[in-house]
Amino acid sequence: MSQQRIAQPRILVTRLSALGDCIQTFPMVCALRTALPGAYICWLCQENFASILTDHPAVNEVITVKRRWMTSVRGVLDLRRRLRAQRFDVTIDPQSLTKSAIAAWLSGARTRIGLNRPVGREQAPFLNNRLIPPADHVIDRYLRLIEPLGVVSHDVKFELPDDQQTRSAIRNSLSSIEVSTDFLILNPGAGWPSKRWDTDSFTKVARKLHERFRLQSVITWHGKEEFQTAKRISDDSNGAAIPAMPTNEVELRELIRLARIFVGSDTGPLHLAAAVGTPCVGMFGPTLAESVGPRGPLHINLQEAYQTSSRKGRYSSNHAMRQILPSTVIEACQQILEQHNAKASALLTWSEIIVSCGWCGSYRSWTQGGGRQGCCWTRSFSRLWQHARLQ
Repeated sequence: MSQQRIAQPRILVTRLSALGDCIQTFPMVCALRTALPGAYICWLCQENFASILTDHPAVNEVITVKRRWMTSVRGVLDLRRRLRAQRFDVTIDPQSLTKSAIAAWLSGARTRIGLNRPVGREQAPFLNNRLIPPADHVIDRYLRLIEPLGVVSHDVKFELPDDQQTRSAIRNSLSSIEVSTDFLILNPGAGWPSKRWDTDSFTKVARKLHERFRLQSVITWHGKEEFQTAKRISDDSNGAAIPAMPTNEVELRELIRLARIFVGSDTGPLHLAAAVGTPCVGMFGPTLAESVGPRGPLHINLQEAYQTSSRKGRYSSNHAMRQILPSTVIEACQQILEQHNAKASALLTWSEIIVSCGWCGSYRSWTQGGGRQGCCWTRSFSRLWQHARLQ
């Protein structure tokens, strides 16, 4: 490979699905873009997930395929033609299943990086030729995949676009259904039945948070079945919850960005919320919170039990999810709200010092309640120290 191709490699990422998995792959492509600004990064995904990738600043191009592209000889040959025309140097396969590894192999790239067993499954370990031992958490796992390219990163950046125009339209839509700007999101839907929390539990959370904090719940949904679930929660909540308006992926992103808290199980919207910085209460049953849950001080992950996540187990009962009590979720939401309020209070105190005190100007004495409280600089420094300890 020429020196120019080394500095500006053409890279194909074969993460075909699903929404949450694509989102948790963003830190990997962000790290690639930072380390190799001249690289051409192309992402191969299924058509229904393209919209969340198209405007990402780290991605140059998105190539789409139909969900069952491998069942058609014409589909396979067409994809091979499109990928070979790009002359990729490297493929990175975070999915590491047969369908993603075959796509990498069809590209003709000499270096095909994927995950080793047991995470790399089916035929992927045979089709990829640089196998990386998996880390415990999926984000660390994907970051390891770029180490053969000389990129070592522990930074977790999602860098999702900020669409202010869409967000303004979402605010107007919320106003039209009489939702205040202070709300939380409940997301009862999930692709696996074993990931779903009972609707009665969501109703109890909505009622209690409305009663205790005057917070209204907006219920996100996708498809007719989830809309009926959202309507049932709303009807039983006595006005504490209301179904969201229909949204696409970009509108959902901006709706979630506006919320105080996101409550849901291990699904795409949960990881979308974490990526845009909305505090999350994540609930886990057939997947491990320590492996896939949102990370950082903003989020609280709840797991009382773990049940198998085999293909058969995905469609079994949600007995592990049912062990998470509504009171536990309510307590987690309260903890997040109290942390936010404490931080806001500290910031307000500091703001009041700057505005009313003017300690960088005259240094005159500051009095409170008619009594002399010491010089302005001394009190300001004391409050600044208290504020720093709260952060």
